Amino acid sequence: MLKEESLSTRLIDNQGVQCFGNRQPCLFGDGDKYIHLLGDSHLGSISPSFVDQLADKYSVSILQSGECLPALNVQKFRAGSSNLIDENCDLNYQMQRYNFIKKHPGLVIVLARYPVYFSNGVFFNNMEGGVERDIYRPMISTRGKSITKEFESFMVTLSKIPGVSVAILNSVPEVGFNVPRAAWERWLRGHNSLLTTSAEVFADRNSRTEFVLSNLNSSQNISIIDLHPLFCDHQFPKRCAVEFPVNNLFYQDDDHLNSTGAGMVTKHVIDLLSLLTND
Repeated sequence: MLKEESLSTRLIDNQGVQCFGNRQPCLFGDGDKYIHLLGDSHLGSISPSFVDQLADKYSVSILQSGECLPALNVQKFRAGSSNLIDENCDLNYQMQRYNFIKKHPGLVIVLARYPVYFSNGVFFNNMEGGVERDIYRPMISTRGKSITKEFESFMVTLSKIPGVSVAILNSVPEVGFNVPRAAWERWLRGHNSLLTTSAEVFADRNSRTEFVLSNLNSSQNISIIDLHPLFCDHQFPKRCAVEFPVNNLFYQDDDHLNSTGAGMVTKHVIDLLSLLTND
């Protein structure tokens, strides 16, 4: 899922420590109000843009680890193991993220690659020849509940902390092929057709996520922000764009946004949150 050359690795704290995957929260800015960026590498690839836009006014925390859906009572196995727990996504790490938010209440922005977690590790097939092949490291609930229910429960728990509001970003559309590589191969062939994928396939892939988020949307202090209108059914009906115009790519691989895509999402989210909070 995470390609380690990603933008997630760009953020370095004042001690020179890489923020993404760090068990200790990273903090940027010194504003009185807090914004917490809680999620996995999908949010990690966007976070540099959020920090650039928000850290001059807010205290912005990075609470992220790769392939680690934020949810209490949920942990992840290490690669190649069915009994060793990954310390970057164990119960202590999940609780540490929660406690930091509880200590510094504010706005919590959440994003993760929900379709993979909610399907227990089914990666993306765009049904047009793009099939993602990766190894899923299972996440398990220590209470025997589904990962979906644990996520829902954690979002509601966060929203009940006094002074906390939660903004859950809906899925970044997956692509099914490495976008920069596909653009390079297109150039080698002398073609100039835009790279797109099926919006209908994305909608089907994301249907479980839509159901979960629609349930949460009725909860107090939780808002849902859809990202797919930025990419799907916008420039082209029934298609999701991975670039526009040609060679203005939105992705750094097959599912993580690059700085251009991140900038689009950041502006969209900040504009909407400004309307919601009048801030």
